Amino acid sequence: MDRNALNAKPVLRLALLINMLSVGTLMMVMPLGPDLVRDIGLKGEHIGYISGGATFGSAIIGFFLAPVLDRYDRRAALTFFLLLRSLLIALCGLATAPEQLLLIFIAAGCFSGPLSGLIMASVLDVTHVAERGKAMAFVASGFSLAAIIIVPASLMLAQWMSWQMTMMGLTLFGHFLLVPNLSAYFQFNLDFPRNEISYLYLFGGVMSILAMRYSGKMMDKGSGQRVLFALSAIVAIVVYYGFVSDSTDKWVYLIFMILMASSSARSAILAAFTSRVPPPQYRAAFMTYQSTVSNLAAGSAGIVSSIYLVSGPANQLVGLDTLATMTIVSALVVPLLVCWFVPSLKQSQRSTQVPG
Repeated sequence: MDRNALNAKPVLRLALLINMLSVGTLMMVMPLGPDLVRDIGLKGEHIGYISGGATFGSAIIGFFLAPVLDRYDRRAALTFFLLLRSLLIALCGLATAPEQLLLIFIAAGCFSGPLSGLIMASVLDVTHVAERGKAMAFVASGFSLAAIIIVPASLMLAQWMSWQMTMMGLTLFGHFLLVPNLSAYFQFNLDFPRNEISYLYLFGGVMSILAMRYSGKMMDKGSGQRVLFALSAIVAIVVYYGFVSDSTDKWVYLIFMILMASSSARSAILAAFTSRVPPPQYRAAFMTYQSTVSNLAAGSAGIVSSIYLVSGPANQLVGLDTLATMTIVSALVVPLLVCWFVPSLKQSQRSTQVPG
């Protein structure tokens, strides 16, 4: 047995903790968007600039740092990027205008790409290929734990005190992509109560953990592609019901819980698939480049949504149904791309194993 595998459990637990704390920042800020609209004059349709700018900055910095990350000790590099993120996130709590918050938050987001790459590289270092699905699902559950613990706590603090006290108290958080307009849409368009948003994320996080545990096991059993097709179909259906259909009686809890669970599980399976690509000496670089591509896509999506959406008289978002349709199309395309990717990966692995 690889001696690194003996240290798998503590590494996975540490990666889970870092991921949970890292995920918390963007996950916390997005549902606070309506509060920022009320408190510092941020326009509702500009909420996407916060996530888009942060992920775009993360993509750029990640791209340039990826070639050198494997040269440094994983622990030291992780500590360095976490400290930088912590300082900048704490400064966000001092912002008194939308422009200030946007600039500081984007600066903080610049370091999340390398941080994500280092976390996933550390996980790959200590896990065998046959156990990657379960390991990736375990670490990815940091998303759900952030929803269960960090988001409800931050929303309650913001409701009882102020959004700045949220920002100042939770300083060790990083980055994760969450659709930036969900909270505003639920509150302003569907009249969902502000005091129930924390419970929404709590239940959504629980569902995500259950879904990722199941999908991780199915991935390790060789059923990853079938599960991915099923999850992509679920994402498409719930997005249509929640954001495109003309139904006037939409169950917000059902929409959010299923969307979080299916999206999280799908991401975990995709991460397990792509983890098979890099050899050990290039893992941090590969995972950082992968994070860069993801951040470019997420950042662009957030910015495009802010440009496209407009606010109605009561701050309701107009145009989200069109963006939801684009989400449905992308959800259905992903499993088709995986069908092309997996055979190519297997062929490549067989080629590298054949003696020259």
